[in-house]
Amino acid sequence: MAEQFISELIMLRHQHGSSLRGFAKALNISPTYLSDLERGRRRPTLNIINKLCECPVGPSTRRWHLMGARARGWKI
Repeated sequence: MAEQFISELIMLRHQHGSSLRGFAKALNISPTYLSDLERGRRRPTLNIINKLCECPVGPSTRRWHLMGARARGWKI
């Protein structure tokens, strides 16, 4: 399920119309951390999932929570 989170994250960044650096700034995280999330090298924290839920475009809050939980390996 991490693949679904990654593809949704990249799609959200594109819908937001931001570069990796610009989207990282909007989320108040480092570009390196965002890059690691997009490449599947790191798993999202609950804090990051909550920040994504606040983004005005993209999946619903519930969907982000489900995808993020699955990306972390949590059983739902």
